[in-house]
Amino acid sequence: MKTGNCVHLLSDSIAAVGRPRRAPISGVEVNSLLFTSLLPFAPRILINADMDDAGRIAPYYVKAQWLRSAEGLVAALYGASSLQAQVNGVRVKIDQFTDYPFDPAITFRVETAQPTEFRLSFRIPAWASRFRLDVDGFTVQDNHIHILKTWHTGDTISLHFETDVIIQPWKGERIVTYGPLLFCLPL
Repeated sequence: MKTGNCVHLLSDSIAAVGRPRRAPISGVEVNSLLFTSLLPFAPRILINADMDDAGRIAPYYVKAQWLRSAEGLVAALYGASSLQAQVNGVRVKIDQFTDYPFDPAITFRVETAQPTEFRLSFRIPAWASRFRLDVDGFTVQDNHIHILKTWHTGDTISLHFETDVIIQPWKGERIVTYGPLLFCLPL
């Protein structure tokens, strides 16, 4: 993506604005897409998606929520979901409870057929300026939180991403972003 804003009209009523920005925790430059309505009567509260965060956005989002790594499982994208997988030959189920993207608090509940050790990783979204995690013994590497432990049925993890309100000029108006959300109304 080139430097600066790059506007792509998707239809006569929706545009995607591509722009690079720096992720707060890692400092890595990521590409963002801001989806906005061009209709004067429509609310312009649409999606602010870092391309590294949401991939292809729509149908692939759910499919890409969970990934397998050599060491275990990765929560790559967030949203209420349930994963069933085999890890080290043991059946593992992880339920994700959240109102994301409207609430950046996420709770994960683990069920295992028997106790098993593996690494559970969580991607840190580019918009997150901080996070809170209710467990000890985690590491942060390559914009991921990693927890290596022996998992048992009933283990839970509460993860809360924190973000800042960012107000930016755009086409003579102002846009407000809060985490993955974009608020853009004529002022």
